[in-house]
Amino acid sequence: QDGASEKRYQEYLKPMLNTVAGPQIERIAADYFFSRMMWRESELLYQKCLKRNPKDTAAMNNLALAIAESQQDYTKAYSILDSALQIMQ
Repeated sequence: QDGASEKRYQEYLKPMLNTVAGPQIERIAADYFFSRMMWRESELLYQKCLKRNPKDTAAMNNLALAIAESQQDYTKAYSILDSALQIMQ
């Protein structure tokens, strides 16, 4: 996908997130931004997802990776991953 198409999609998606605040669209958007290495956007959306479902270990994993990439806060990222592992046990 070229840069112009990517920008158009982002411009289309962001306003929709403000009007359609369902958990499914937020998770889809979080995964989309994560796959595009748009760490800050994915971080914010994974945080919203985890407020609704604090035991979503996949969202916790991706949030930790996004935080490590965007903020280089490895202590916080490790803490989130540790919480996910605790849930899985």
